[in-house]
Amino acid sequence: MPIKGQTVGRDTTLVVLTASGPMRLDSLLDFDSKQTTPEEHFKLLNGTNKHLPSYDGWMGTFSIKRDGPEIDQYFNQLEDDQRNGRPALPCSITDITQEPNGAISQYLYTDVTLFYEDAGQRAGTKSVTQKIKFTADRRITQS
Repeated sequence: MPIKGQTVGRDTTLVVLTASGPMRLDSLLDFDSKQTTPEEHFKLLNGTNKHLPSYDGWMGTFSIKRDGPEIDQYFNQLEDDQRNGRPALPCSITDITQEPNGAISQYLYTDVTLFYEDAGQRAGTKSVTQKIKFTADRRITQS
């Protein structure tokens, strides 16, 4: 629920749907996404500067506390599939946010590729944090 009219992290639910089913994210810590927007800059003969954006998909990361082997097993299967010539199938991410006015916003990231950014550091009695990076072709507003 928003705090003092502001969206906070706990207002967001993330659903990652892989080719083998939903990825369990019970211990999600954070989620970050950015639009990839390369720009072309040029100057016209009349001296006017122009900036042309090129909307080129999305990228981001999310972190989870390791609470089971599922994430490791998922990425091990991807690696095994690649080594055995099986195609990597894309997945999707749905970002669901409760807005301060009570409405729900949903964004669907399509043609997503996941990368195991960090499998997590093991140290003494500290919990293990894992990090996943993603790229997506598009982010579509869902109604």
